[in-house]
Amino acid sequence: MADGSLTRGVVTTPEFARRQFSLVQLTTQLVTGGYVENPDEIVRKFGGYEGIGVYLRMLLQFPFLASPVAQRIDPVVAAERQIVAGDESVDVSMRMAADQRKVFADLKNKESVQKKALMGQFLGIGPIEKVWGIHKATGLLAPIGENGDGNGLNDVPVRNVKFGPHGEELIVAPRNFAGMPVAARKLMIFRWGSTATPYGEGEFKGIYLATWYLQTILDYGMKALELLGRPIPVVHIPRNSPNPDEADEIEKSIASQFDFYITLPTEEPKASVEMAGGNVAASGTAGRAENEWCRYFENWIWNALLNTSQTQDRGGAGNGKLEEQRGNLKADKVIAASNALDAWWTDGFANDISAVNWPNQPRELWPRFKSDATEVTQNGLDGRQVEQADLQLRRLAANQITVEQAEELITGLGIPRSRVLRMVRAVVAQRTTLAPSDLTGAPKQATPAKEAA
Repeated sequence: MADGSLTRGVVTTPEFARRQFSLVQLTTQLVTGGYVENPDEIVRKFGGYEGIGVYLRMLLQFPFLASPVAQRIDPVVAAERQIVAGDESVDVSMRMAADQRKVFADLKNKESVQKKALMGQFLGIGPIEKVWGIHKATGLLAPIGENGDGNGLNDVPVRNVKFGPHGEELIVAPRNFAGMPVAARKLMIFRWGSTATPYGEGEFKGIYLATWYLQTILDYGMKALELLGRPIPVVHIPRNSPNPDEADEIEKSIASQFDFYITLPTEEPKASVEMAGGNVAASGTAGRAENEWCRYFENWIWNALLNTSQTQDRGGAGNGKLEEQRGNLKADKVIAASNALDAWWTDGFANDISAVNWPNQPRELWPRFKSDATEVTQNGLDGRQVEQADLQLRRLAANQITVEQAEELITGLGIPRSRVLRMVRAVVAQRTTLAPSDLTGAPKQATPAKEAA
């Protein structure tokens, strides 16, 4: 019995336990159509056909969630992210990085794509589709769009992404509930919270109960407003009425017109109806308890997502140190997400381009993504500023504005001068680079096309 394992109170051998687990896994696949269900208890119980998309419904139902979510995502998008060589002492590695920078610079909608991917922090995963094509400036096969037009990345509805028993990626379509296998190097999935399941573990799971309480409180509050926000009829029923049917008819008539009414006994011989003079909902204390409870649960949510409670104070008298501590707590989450996004870009974008175009080059020479979140955590940049700066850089690359005009326009957005100079110089360097490099070991264009397909 020493080599046995206890399963549901029955001593079994490890081999029997493995067979039982395989049987349960097979049954799950047959029921779900080939994919493995998300182990998240909330998704399994309340997700329905939406699956993990149930957490997106929370964002639509409670608009105030957009604020802490934006405070987590926007600084990460605003962080300066660049492609660096795997080994700067090797010329080939430097040329590989230079070519990938050109591809990345021509990629459109990077900010929108990154925001969709970073929603994986709250949902568990953030799937992005790659559309491969030939990059005209470098000749590389890359996720740049079928025609090389820059539309190479598209977000995928999170509820349509499933995973097989071995982690293989599947797409669920309206007429294919079993899930269609996804080609290699087709998806970039930003995963957060857990590596024990391919679905990850989003942070909205930790606030689901708080939002349920909020929904219940709001529901009761709306019912109270509907009942108590209008005049309340008071029906006086005689204690000893000579005509009891008359009192019953009056009460039935009131019940058919009002959802809420009050009945009181009276010594009068005849039944009567009186409308309450005051509006209950107009009282100064009406809804105060509900508001306090809502504030409590909102602070619960803010603490869970931002490590700090909600505040409307911008660092007034005596609160400077508190605001500084709150900023440091938010910065911790921003830095962690920025590092995770660098790894996501490196694994799903840079490494795939290197594997397809330079399979014979050592992996340590492959380019990688690197970012510095210091500026956004200290200066408070957001995604809007970066998007506007990217627009001006595109105008500079198209020779629509001069270098001096680009520097002035981008600096006016509130971006530090040192970063502006680096951004402008990078665009100018790309305009003056030589023809695409022909690196040693680069395959023919037809070969990687077949591999990517």
